[in-house]
Amino acid sequence: MISVVVSITTVDGFGKDFAGYVVSALSLFAGLFFSFILMLIDKFQKIDFSPYKKDVNAQLMPIGVRLKNYYKKATTLSFYIICWPYSVFYFFLHHYLAYHFMKYASSLKK
Repeated sequence: MISVVVSITTVDGFGKDFAGYVVSALSLFAGLFFSFILMLIDKFQKIDFSPYKKDVNAQLMPIGVRLKNYYKKATTLSFYIICWPYSVFYFFLHHYLAYHFMKYASSLKK
């Protein structure tokens, strides 16, 4: 939301240095979150769910189901948290570039 408001209110856009800082911050942010997702997946795969099976212990089965669901939800939500802003960023970048291309193309016709 903040980026949309700032991009609408600035007339000339951001400087190249600031844009470089933003891209660097985004890449660090994505790297940290992807490592978090890999850590969650690795932790999930190392868990032994055999004690939570209904055949072995019926009382522990609900805990095992909750544990599996937690890791699946945490991984999925983390992935969505990463991918959604990047898809919005690329959407706005596409429209920004298309606007400037059309502006440039119309200036060539004159």
